[in-house]
Parts: sequence; C-alpha cells; structure tokens
Amino acid sequence: MMRTVSGLSPARILLAVLCAALLAAPAAAQGGKASDADRLFREAMRLAEQKRYREALEKYKALTSLRPDAVAAWFNMGVVCLRMGNTDGARWAFRNVHRLDPKNEPALRALLQIAVDGNDAGSARQYGRALSAIKPRDPAPHMAAGILSLRAGKAAEAEAAFARAAELDPKNAGAWANLGLARMRQKEFRPAAAAFERAAQAEPGNPQLRLMAADAYREAGDLVSAGRLLESAVKMAPADPRARLAYGAVLDQQKRFREAAVQYEKAASLDPRSFAAWFNLGRMRFAQNDFAGAEKAFAQARKVDPKSSAALVNVALARLYLGKVEEAEQLYRKAAAEDPSNPAVYEGLSYACEQQGKLADAAKALEDGRKRAGMKGETLERLARLYERDGKTDDAVRLWKERAAGTGSPAPWREVARLESARGRHEEAAQAYEKAAGLEKDPVSDWLLAARSWASAKMMDRAEAAAG
Repeated sequence: MMRTVSGLSPARILLAVLCAALLAAPAAAQGGKASDADRLFREAMRLAEQKRYREALEKYKALTSLRPDAVAAWFNMGVVCLRMGNTDGARWAFRNVHRLDPKNEPALRALLQIAVDGNDAGSARQYGRALSAIKPRDPAPHMAAGILSLRAGKAAEAEAAFARAAELDPKNAGAWANLGLARMRQKEFRPAAAAFERAAQAEPGNPQLRLMAADAYREAGDLVSAGRLLESAVKMAPADPRARLAYGAVLDQQKRFREAAVQYEKAASLDPRSFAAWFNLGRMRFAQNDFAGAEKAFAQARKVDPKSSAALVNVALARLYLGKVEEAEQLYRKAAAEDPSNPAVYEGLSYACEQQGKLADAAKALEDGRKRAGMKGETLERLARLYERDGKTDDAVRLWKERAAGTGSPAPWREVARLESARGRHEEAAQAYEKAAGLEKDPVSDWLLAARSWASAKMMDRAEAAAG
C-alpha cells in the first residue's frame, strides 16, 4: 500500500519559502508616490499579520496600481492570495514578480509549487528550468518533475527524477521517501526499502519513514528486516497506533501470534476506532484458542464498522466454538441477509444447524451458498454427506456425480458405488467402480470391487470381465 509521509507531502516541498515574504520592503520611490506607497505597504503588512487577508489584498492591489514595478508588493500579494486559497491570484502575482525580476528565486519556487499543485507539467518544466539556471544544484525542479511523473503513472521517470534530487541533496528526506514510492510502484521492493531507510537516516525522528521501509521489506518477503524497523518505530513512538498495527501484522505473518496480539491490543487501546486493530486482535486470540477473547474483539470490530459482514461472521464463529450454537445460528442468518455472497456465512450456518441435529437446515444452508455465493468443490462433498445422513440418497448420489465431473478424481465415484451398493443397486455400483478404475493409476482394487458388484447383480459375464 502506497503512503505519503507527514511533513514530506509533495505539495508542500516549497511552502517554507513563502512564509518570510511579508518582511520584504518595496523598492525606493520618489516624492508623493513614495509616501503613498510606504503607507499602503505598512497597512497591508499590518492587515496580513492580523490575518485580515482580504483587506490586505486590496491594499496590495492599490499599491501595485500606484507602483507597477514594486516587486515586493507583487510578491506579498502572491503570499496573501495563497493564504486565502486563491491560487489563480497567487499565480498572477508571482508571474509579475518573475516578469520584473527573472532571477527572483522565491517567486520561481512559488510558481513551481503552484504548477505542481495544479498538475501543470508544462509550467513546472518552465519554472524548473528557470530555477535550475540560477541554482543548478537545487533539488526542487527534480522533485517537481518526479511528483508529476508519479501522478502520470510514469514511475521509471519519477524514479530517475527523485534519484537526481537525492543526489543533489543527500539529506533531503522527501527525495529519498519519494524515490522509495516510485520504486514501490515498479515493485522494486528491496531498492524501495533502501531508499526509505535513507529517508529515515535523513530524518531520524520521523517513525513514518520506518513504517514505509518496513512495508517495502515485507513486500520483498524480508520479515526480519521489517520487524527490526517496526520494533524501533514502536520504541520511538509507543503511542502511535499505526506503528503498533504494522508491527503486529509482521509478527502475525511470522506466526508469533501471542506477540502480535499484544501489539494489536495496544493499537486498539490507542485508537479504539481502528477496525483493523480489533479485527486482527480477534484473529490472534482465535489462533490461541481464546474464543471468548476473540468474540469480544470481533464484537468491537463490528461496533466500529456496523456494516462489516466479516466481523459479524467471526463473532458467530467464536460463539460456535464457545458452544453458543443457537446464538451462532442467528448471527449467521443475519449475516446471510446482509452479505448473501459470502461463502463463510453459509458454511458456518450449516455447521451450526448440523450441531443442533437440523440436517435439512444444514443442507439448505449449503444449497443457498451454492446458489448465492458460488460455493463448490468440498462443499459438494459435505452437502452429499448431509443428504446421506438425512436419508436423501438420490440427492447424495447426484452430488457425488457432480463432484466427480468437476475433479477427475476416482474418489467421488467410489462414494457413488458405496451408496448404490448399500441400497442394493449393484449394477449402478459396478458401473461407478469401473469409472473409478478408469481414473486410477493402480485400478486393481476398483476392478475387483466392480467384479463383486456385477456378481451381486447376477451378471456373471461382466463380473468375469472385470475380474480379468
């Protein structure tokens, strides 16, 4: 799963240069215009400091009308527009700065940022080239190019751009983190992990970077490295539920269920609205045969997400294991109404009914599962056995034949033969054994059983042929 890093969002790579702009002063002026310009500038600054941006903007408009060449006024107008969320106004103001002062670095950074935020690749290239011309080792143009390439689905181009940015500024955590994201998009998981680790080295106080590196290692199948990073992330940020949840997931994959449960439980206590924490805590408790604890955790997950069929089904399953069979049946029926396409619903409902001796209901649950959830395979075998126990031999034979057609295995034909033989239909039993023999590498025993069945059917010539 792709994630962004708090504080390293591509949209914010240039924001810091805009904040000091309000300290700029207008160019020297002459006579009355000078005093008017000074007054307007001071008023605009005061209004901006008071966050009265709309009034400040009007002052800057008046100032630039009076002095169209006042670079600082245009720049501060752009800053005020950004504070107001007026991107078009900011773009217009910074373009005037660039027109008057083509080498104004803060204005170029602002224009580059606006282009990136607006997904304007052409303008980003234009302002990126202009910025590179005055500051060749600035990583910002390469960061912008990488972000736009990543958005366009050009992960290889993004990787090259972010790699260049990281080369120019090896301590730029954002460059390394985005390089990792570009590699993740290309499923280059180990190189991605290496990039994320470099980001973590550049910004050691940010646990999110360790989470991203761990995610890359996990995708690469290196659970040991993932666990190492997540353990350090948990120590660094013990109150961060995301770190706890991620560490629990890796321990879970390593089948260290008891340790995983500790992390999931802590994550749930830190973030009681985390469905993943409660649900996975339920799984871990179930794996340790703590069915009462699992029931409580799954119930909490269902409370967090009342529409989660998976949580409801697992509450039912826990109650089934706790011997609360009737309650489990009711919950499974509720789940079937909510999510009729979930095979686990019908499987659990069938078991609940079977344990209460309600064989017809158990069989109906599986038939419903076949119709609504596409259940097949082993479901047919279980359904056939239920029909047999309920005395519905015809239905059992039909299902075993259906199973035989779907598997190419001799075993279903042997079940057909057993059922037919038990009710005295020896000819049908013999035919089934012969079909089983045709699918078996070593068919001797099937042929002998076929011969015995033919003999029971008083068809001695067929019996001799089968025995031979």
